Amino acid sequence: MSETTSSHSCADARARGISTTQLLGQVMFLVALALGFCAAGTLLGRDLPLGTARICSFAGFGMLLASAFGGRCARSRCWCSRPATARS
Repeated sequence: MSETTSSHSCADARARGISTTQLLGQVMFLVALALGFCAAGTLLGRDLPLGTARICSFAGFGMLLASAFGGRCARSRCWCSRPATARS
């Protein structure tokens, strides 16, 4: 069994090279996308009643927790994260 394994990629996946400028461009695109969603949410939610805003906030926080903890559990049960000998 290999000493270097990754829990979130299949064994046959290969790492590909990427330049620094390309990586910076991709990250800045994702930052701009996130800011756009924040701006759209601000525009849509400016006239919400307080109760509805609280429910949306709690739902969003719950989804954040679910993605943080649920993703780790799902990755540990994924067929591609186990070594080939354990896949019988």
